[in-house]
Amino acid sequence: MRSTTTAAPSAVAAIGAGYTVGVVSVGAPPALPTPAKAAAVDELTQTFASTITHEGAAAARSDIAVIQTMSDQLQTQTAPALTGALEIDPEQFQGFMALSFPDVASGMAQRDDVLPRFRGRTSGIEQNVGSFQQASIIPTAAAATTTSTWSFLLPGAALLWWVVPGWPPSRPERRRSPFREP
Repeated sequence: MRSTTTAAPSAVAAIGAGYTVGVVSVGAPPALPTPAKAAAVDELTQTFASTITHEGAAAARSDIAVIQTMSDQLQTQTAPALTGALEIDPEQFQGFMALSFPDVASGMAQRDDVLPRFRGRTSGIEQNVGSFQQASIIPTAAAATTTSTWSFLLPGAALLWWVVPGWPPSRPERRRSPFREP
């Protein structure tokens, strides 16, 4: 049977804080789609694990160099040779490409925007190899990120299990001493 007397303010604050922390720990992961986000982090990490290495960065840099060389050759040798072979001027050639091969014409028009963006991404890979490798050696690296959800849910549920029976907080009634007269 519960006492009707009130508990000390510090007990009320402690139980209230425990209850709040428990509710937030149990409610936040589903409310903030933590499991889905953690699964996405796991997939992203797994996908880029072989790319964000010194070898992967070097391969990306080499690939960009090849693409840049091909792009330069297309612009300076292939396109002019085609205009000469077709006996048309460059503007007519662009019109012909736009009608006959719209995807190629679009790609050629975007070449000066796309290649710098890919060079920037390659530089980003090179600059983050060390950070990626540091992140992969943390003590919990072998565990899936999705287990982080349980790091909130289980302690939160345990806290609620421990705190809820104490709510509302109350102070036990003082018992009378058997040695004193009423």
